[in-house]
Amino acid sequence: MNKVFLIGRIVNDLELRCTSTGKSICEFRLAINRPANSKGEKIADFIKCMVWNKSAANLEKYQAKGNLISVVGRLQTENYQDREGKNRKNTYVLVEELEYLER
Repeated sequence: MNKVFLIGRIVNDLELRCTSTGKSICEFRLAINRPANSKGEKIADFIKCMVWNKSAANLEKYQAKGNLISVVGRLQTENYQDREGKNRKNTYVLVEELEYLER
Protein backbone atom coordinates (compact mmCIF):
# COMPACT_ATOMS: atom_id res chain seq x y z
CA MET A 1 0.00 0.00 0.00
CA ASN A 2 1.29 3.47 -0.89
CA LYS A 3 -0.73 6.09 1.03
CA VAL A 4 0.52 9.33 2.59
CA PHE A 5 -1.39 11.60 4.99
CA LEU A 6 0.19 14.99 5.78
CA ILE A 7 -0.79 18.20 7.55
CA GLY A 8 1.46 21.20 7.09
CA ARG A 9 1.91 24.75 5.91
CA ILE A 10 2.44 25.76 2.30
CA VAL A 11 6.04 26.98 1.99
CA ASN A 12 6.09 28.66 -1.43
CA ASP A 13 3.88 30.95 -3.50
CA LEU A 14 1.48 28.82 -5.51
CA GLU A 15 1.79 28.94 -9.28
CA LEU A 16 -0.61 27.17 -11.63
CA ARG A 17 0.87 25.82 -14.86
CA CYS A 18 -0.67 24.04 -17.82
CA THR A 19 0.82 21.11 -19.70
CA SER A 20 0.94 20.94 -23.49
CA THR A 21 -2.22 18.79 -23.31
CA GLY A 22 -4.08 21.46 -21.31
CA LYS A 23 -3.97 19.83 -17.87
CA SER A 24 -3.45 22.11 -14.86
CA ILE A 25 -0.67 21.37 -12.38
CA CYS A 26 0.47 23.02 -9.17
CA GLU A 27 3.69 22.02 -7.40
CA PHE A 28 4.37 23.15 -3.84
CA ARG A 29 6.20 22.22 -0.65
CA LEU A 30 4.64 21.53 2.73
CA ALA A 31 6.46 22.25 5.98
CA ILE A 32 5.72 19.36 8.32
CA ASN A 33 6.77 19.79 11.96
CA ARG A 34 8.64 17.00 13.72
CA PRO A 35 8.48 16.59 17.49
CA ALA A 36 11.03 18.77 19.30
CA ASN A 37 14.46 17.19 19.73
CA SER A 38 16.21 16.60 23.07
CA LYS A 39 17.37 20.25 23.12
CA GLY A 40 13.80 21.49 22.63
CA GLU A 41 14.47 22.63 19.06
CA LYS A 42 11.67 22.28 16.57
CA ILE A 43 12.60 20.82 13.19
CA ALA A 44 10.52 20.68 10.02
CA ASP A 45 10.61 18.52 6.93
CA PHE A 46 9.84 20.15 3.59
CA ILE A 47 7.89 17.75 1.40
CA LYS A 48 7.39 18.32 -2.32
CA CYS A 49 3.79 17.83 -3.46
CA MET A 50 2.11 17.86 -6.85
CA VAL A 51 -1.61 18.27 -7.55
CA TRP A 52 -3.39 18.13 -10.92
CA ASN A 53 -6.46 19.42 -12.76
CA LYS A 54 -9.35 21.13 -10.94
CA SER A 55 -7.81 20.53 -7.51
CA ALA A 56 -4.69 22.37 -8.71
CA ALA A 57 -6.73 25.33 -9.94
CA ASN A 58 -8.73 25.50 -6.70
CA LEU A 59 -5.61 25.28 -4.54
CA GLU A 60 -3.99 28.19 -6.39
CA LYS A 61 -7.22 30.22 -6.23
CA TYR A 62 -8.14 29.71 -2.57
CA GLN A 63 -4.87 29.09 -0.71
CA ALA A 64 -1.58 30.92 -0.20
CA LYS A 65 1.90 30.60 1.25
CA GLY A 66 1.73 29.96 5.00
CA ASN A 67 -1.74 28.39 5.03
CA LEU A 68 -2.35 25.09 6.83
CA ILE A 69 -3.69 22.27 4.64
CA SER A 70 -3.95 18.50 4.73
CA VAL A 71 -3.12 16.26 1.79
CA VAL A 72 -3.72 12.60 1.06
CA GLY A 73 -1.83 10.98 -1.76
CA ARG A 74 0.91 8.57 -2.69
CA LEU A 75 4.68 8.77 -2.92
CA GLN A 76 6.06 8.75 -6.42
CA THR A 77 9.67 8.73 -7.61
CA GLU A 78 10.90 9.72 -11.05
CA ASN A 79 14.36 8.82 -12.33
CA TYR A 80 16.12 11.12 -14.80
CA GLN A 81 19.53 12.27 -15.99
CA ASP A 82 20.67 15.83 -15.33
CA ARG A 83 22.55 18.00 -17.81
CA GLU A 84 25.87 16.44 -16.79
CA GLY A 85 24.51 12.94 -17.42
CA LYS A 86 24.26 12.01 -13.73
CA ASN A 87 21.36 9.81 -12.62
CA ARG A 88 18.96 11.65 -10.30
CA LYS A 89 15.75 10.87 -8.44
CA ASN A 90 12.85 13.18 -7.70
CA THR A 91 10.45 12.00 -4.98
CA TYR A 92 7.18 13.79 -4.23
CA VAL A 93 3.63 13.25 -2.99
CA LEU A 94 1.12 12.94 -5.81
CA VAL A 95 -1.89 14.55 -4.11
CA GLU A 96 -5.25 12.81 -4.48
CA GLU A 97 -7.22 14.72 -1.81
CA LEU A 98 -6.84 18.21 -0.32
CA GLU A 99 -8.47 19.82 2.67
CA TYR A 100 -8.10 23.49 3.54
CA LEU A 101 -7.61 23.94 7.27
CA GLU A 102 -7.29 27.75 7.11
CA ARG A 103 -8.53 30.49 4.83
